[in-house]
Amino acid sequence: MDWLEIAGYKTQPKTSTGAILKATLHHSDRILSVAISPDGQFLATASEESTVKIWSLHSGELQQTIFGHSTAVLLVAFSPASKTLLTRSRAGTVKLWNLQNGELLKRLAEVHRHEAVAVSPDWQILAIGTTRGTIQLQHLNSGQLLQVLEG
Repeated sequence: MDWLEIAGYKTQPKTSTGAILKATLHHSDRILSVAISPDGQFLATASEESTVKIWSLHSGELQQTIFGHSTAVLLVAFSPASKTLLTRSRAGTVKLWNLQNGELLKRLAEVHRHEAVAVSPDWQILAIGTTRGTIQLQHLNSGQLLQVLEG
């Protein structure tokens, strides 16, 4: 029994030799980030090809492809309600997407190439680790700078 079956997901079909057939996550280039939605319904994959794909964890089927970055997508993160997706590209754009229709909701920030980005569990604060050794905390919805942590 594989881990998907243990977790309650659809088991993968087996060949006549008993080998499990695995779903193929079709991207034309490398997958750079993945996230599982908090409701356990979806898997998001971000790739070097500048797209994000949303897959059903139960069926393995592609649900939608999100276009809208001009460079590789380095980060994907689901909102707690699994209705919004945050992405960050190599060019430094941070965007929020509506998962119902794949539309861009908001462009949040521009970060430098080597800066790190994270979202608080309550989906209220965007943290940006800068190349200057600081962490900027921004309100996720308004973009307002809340605090700069020095360290």
